[in-house]
Amino acid sequence: MGMFNTLSRDLIRFVRHAIWEMVRAGLIAMILGIIIAEAAGFFLVPGWPTGLFVHVAAAAFAITLGYAASMTAALVELIRGLAAASTHIDDVVKDVLTGGVNVIDAVVDAVDGPNRHGIK
Repeated sequence: MGMFNTLSRDLIRFVRHAIWEMVRAGLIAMILGIIIAEAAGFFLVPGWPTGLFVHVAAAAFAITLGYAASMTAALVELIRGLAAASTHIDDVVKDVLTGGVNVIDAVVDAVDGPNRHGIK
């Protein structure tokens, strides 16, 4: 049961971290998107204050940029998680195989003697 508890704790920690990274990247990108779009509207549309169209376009640009940044952060976190999981699985398989080789080595030692094979 200890392995499943560790796995569930790691999974919850990973999901919490991934959601935080997505929210952070999305908010930063939205703020930058609003600033960029409003600045472009200021320079492209004559007269200040700019019209409603510029604000709606800035909001749409900010939402699109925020969504793109959030999905990019999610993809990066997914790749990091897969890399960490594959490393963990590699360690587990290595431990299991080492134990299996030790069992085979002990069986061969019992049958043929300790110095009759070249497993180790």
